[in-house]
Amino acid sequence: MRIKITVLSLMMLVVLSLSAQDIHLFQSHLQDGKIFPGGFAEGYFQYGGYENISTMNIGVQGGYAILPNLEIDGRWGFISWNPEEGDGESGLSDLLISTRYGIMQDIPEIAAGAYITLPIGEEKIGQEHLNFGVFGAIRYLLNEQFTLTGKLSLDF
Repeated sequence: MRIKITVLSLMMLVVLSLSAQDIHLFQSHLQDGKIFPGGFAEGYFQYGGYENISTMNIGVQGGYAILPNLEIDGRWGFISWNPEEGDGESGLSDLLISTRYGIMQDIPEIAAGAYITLPIGEEKIGQEHLNFGVFGAIRYLLNEQFTLTGKLSLDF
């Protein structure tokens, strides 16, 4: 089993919006310090490239706060990867289910959570693996345009 530890120090998120407080993070969307009241559902698109390969991920993600300080989220998508030489592959991703508990909901907002990926994706694109992890996240509103965020996670 490969263990990966990810530590993101506090980083400044510049948000061009009237209120940085209500914006979902774009890189660690489901591992945030804020519990959003009610629910949300949205599509997403990710594109990446490195040396001789490019990847594209299209899917849906959403969540619902079942209690004022407890949120359950999910993500599922379609992945395509294309090398410069040879044939690429594409298929469904594993289903990610995440939950987070709001420890503090004032300023700063602090949450802890866990996630699991259910191995229902296609093996030919590197899916069909059971992954899980735990995380802690913080969000500190500096003013209406700037928010500091941080995340510490342990991923298996």
